[in-house]
Amino acid sequence: MKIDEKRVAPRKEIKHPVKFHLDGNNTWSIAYLLDQSASGILIATQDTAEIGSIIHIMMDADTSWDGDPCELLCEIARVVEQKDDAILKFDLGCIIKDKKIL
Repeated sequence: MKIDEKRVAPRKEIKHPVKFHLDGNNTWSIAYLLDQSASGILIATQDTAEIGSIIHIMMDADTSWDGDPCELLCEIARVVEQKDDAILKFDLGCIIKDKKIL
């Protein structure tokens, strides 16, 4: 049985590296942006995180939804562990809470 997804905003698939760090840890790491919308993003990373955690994501002009380099403040809403042979072990679904244009 197929379940229809109801999204607040349409998603745009983008395959591009981004920098991120979890709140309270100022060390930037690299993730891979998979898709985004005006209300959320999906990234793949080697690091897991707890649902509800705050994450900062740096977007350049090539990856930003509207073409402006920015830092996003997001809340992690979903964590999916990938199969054993995946290089990036976790997909993090994030809700955008705030956006700071750089």
